[in-house]
Amino acid sequence: MDLYEKIREMPMFKNFTEEEKKEFTEKNLTVLNFPPEFTIIQEGDEGSEFYLLLEGSVKVSKTNQNISIAVLGPGEVFGEMASILNQ
Repeated sequence: MDLYEKIREMPMFKNFTEEEKKEFTEKNLTVLNFPPEFTIIQEGDEGSEFYLLLEGSVKVSKTNQNISIAVLGPGEVFGEMASILNQ
């Protein structure tokens, strides 16, 4: 399944036209795959990446504590504040 097909029905894109969805998928995007239990980003890391989860899940937890904050699924985003603030 291509990227366009994956994002077509995601709630984040519900107000996008079909043309805008196609345009989004034609941007210079990088699709990454991470193994289970891989730490993608940690609290306090510098970064400017914005992540859109296409499949699977991501666990959000408090650094150095065993406190689960959320579990994100397909169509959800994270890292947006780092991307916006470039920090």
